[in-house]
Amino acid sequence: MAAHPEAVTNVFGPLLGGEDLMDSEGQQDALVPHYINLMGETVPWLLGLLAVCALAAMQSTGAAYMSTAGGMLTRDVLKRYLIPNANHSVQKLCGRLGVAFIVGLIADLTFGSLLGEQALRLVVMTFILQRFRARLRFFPLSQQALAIGALLLNDRILTGAIHLILGIQTLPLAFWLAPLLGMLLWPMVYLLLDALRLGNWRKR
Repeated sequence: MAAHPEAVTNVFGPLLGGEDLMDSEGQQDALVPHYINLMGETVPWLLGLLAVCALAAMQSTGAAYMSTAGGMLTRDVLKRYLIPNANHSVQKLCGRLGVAFIVGLIADLTFGSLLGEQALRLVVMTFILQRFRARLRFFPLSQQALAIGALLLNDRILTGAIHLILGIQTLPLAFWLAPLLGMLLWPMVYLLLDALRLGNWRKR
């Protein structure tokens, strides 16, 4: 810091306390976490913007990984070893179910939940959505909301059955209110996504 005072901004300079990060134990590895910590104390809105950008980057990267994982599961495993005569529809369905299973396992490991619980829930939900997706698209908005509520209720029943069978703690009441909340929020979410898709927000 003393050798290069021009490299210290007016925002972060007073909070560094005369410490040169390049002389610390972490050196370059500690630079970015330290700046993120300082941003949280001085300009929290910038930290929020950084978090949104990081989330968008992770989502774009994750989408590519999930697409690759689906192709590997269908072409390298399903088509080669399990079902050699699988048509395109079967490959597509199994690929999406496989990706849902992998994402569920990652969620279980990330949040420390019962291993396989999120994976099973996502596989069941993905299968139902794939089975009835074409019909749901042409439902009126009210029927779509009821279908979303039924889908979320099915997920809650499946989770409750898993907890009951394994003797895990009872789920709170708020856990069972999620289907009702999702059903009530779906019309607003649908209209927002539809407006973004059609570009109506630009005309307004």
